[in-house]
Amino acid sequence: MVLLLSLNTSLDRILVLDDLESGKVYRARAEHWAAGGKALNVLKMLNQLGKTTATLLTVGGMTGSAILQLLADEHMENQCIVYDIQGYSRICDVIIETSRNISTVINTQGPTLSEKELFTVLEGVHDYMNSYKPDYLVLTGSLPPGTPTNVYAQLVTKSREKNVRCVVDASGEALLLAIQEVPWLVKVNWYEFMQIAPTLSRNLGIAMEKESYPWYLGIHPLCEALHQRGTNVVVTNGIDGNAAWTDDGYWRTSSISITVRNATGAGDAFLAGLISNFIDTHDFREALRWASATGANKAQHLKACVDDGRTIEKIARHLDQDELFSQSAGDN
Repeated sequence: MVLLLSLNTSLDRILVLDDLESGKVYRARAEHWAAGGKALNVLKMLNQLGKTTATLLTVGGMTGSAILQLLADEHMENQCIVYDIQGYSRICDVIIETSRNISTVINTQGPTLSEKELFTVLEGVHDYMNSYKPDYLVLTGSLPPGTPTNVYAQLVTKSREKNVRCVVDASGEALLLAIQEVPWLVKVNWYEFMQIAPTLSRNLGIAMEKESYPWYLGIHPLCEALHQRGTNVVVTNGIDGNAAWTDDGYWRTSSISITVRNATGAGDAFLAGLISNFIDTHDFREALRWASATGANKAQHLKACVDDGRTIEKIARHLDQDELFSQSAGDN
């Protein structure tokens, strides 16, 4: 069982245009609506990969009502524990330019949760871990405005007390504080990791090479130190592939050339593929290969969805994977 938390749920709108230039008037060629936010994206794709999930989510106002209707349309309402809030759930726009195969994303900040609303949701997470004992707790996505940045860190600590494997995919101060509490796994893109790397390096007394090639060599000392503390670390870097420091060794997986329709949400698909395959295999090397293929598969779709396991496996066969430094994590 995988438990997810969506504190900043969104109503996602995908607009398809031939091209986009500021100051002009356009009529979209197509429009798609979906219940979104990173947690719900991961939920959908874990469902499509056949995994049992539940999500605690906040919704409010007419946009919140639309989110609930969209979840019902996709037959996911029974997997969601809904917390009503006073504010309006945010709207996020993804504008896809077909002439250049690029996407522009406009994320609004979302509503501010009252202390009571936030407390009620966090108590819900604690109660769910006590009652249903999920195997994994996934903390992903932005925090609502005004939310204490140590919320994820508090949940990392609580999950460890409950023997629940905690997965964190966040950014900024929320990510930094969560890492300090030693979650089971951190999945982060290279840009977000580099934003917090200087502070992490100072805190851990680790020297980083500012310029190195390939890209993952510069962050290796820091990621190795994080792993030795108890956190599996996965850093994704778009077309430059990904690198991981895990209990099954240190690995680099290549990217794959595909026709991209909408890359937005590919990182969520990567995370869903990683968790799904690890549940099946308990092998990080295989899970990383599958995660890369799942992310690539999502980029071929407009919406937050993936194909079946057979299709993802076909993509995975074209990926290269190498063990970094030709030695396992245990030998470092």
